[in-house]
Amino acid sequence: MIRPACLSDKSRVIEMLRDFHAEWLARAGASLLTAGDPALEFYPDYAERLFAAHLRSTRACALVLDIEGAAHGLLLAVAIDHLLGPVRIAKENAWWIDPAQRGPSAMRLIAAYLAWARAQGCRVAEMSGLGADPAVAVIYQRCGFVRMETSYVKAL
Repeated sequence: MIRPACLSDKSRVIEMLRDFHAEWLARAGASLLTAGDPALEFYPDYAERLFAAHLRSTRACALVLDIEGAAHGLLLAVAIDHLLGPVRIAKENAWWIDPAQRGPSAMRLIAAYLAWARAQGCRVAEMSGLGADPAVAVIYQRCGFVRMETSYVKAL
């Protein structure tokens, strides 16, 4: 089931954000940065602050995929005003589903995010993915998303 996250999910959310970070490193991060770079480290206290901010804000959502009482997926997002006009948009900040739970759960989690975004008065919802993973693109397209931008990253 998809439900709003609560404070008791904190340790699982931090674990999932750590797993997301590890996957980011495996896909691109390690090739961008040199060994010993602080950007390669996972900072649990920052993950905890991110989660707490999404729990506190009336313009943020924190959703979890709950399986038998434990969180196995998360989606953190905010509702913000677009930079170029008076249009509210929903912006995903983090999302992760444990690999063993991926599949239809992803679409249910996105559907809950879209329902939240509509309730916030958002006209557009954004999602991002790690690299050019075709499986993620298929999920997004099935949920009605279209590709708008591609991000490129360069270490400085």
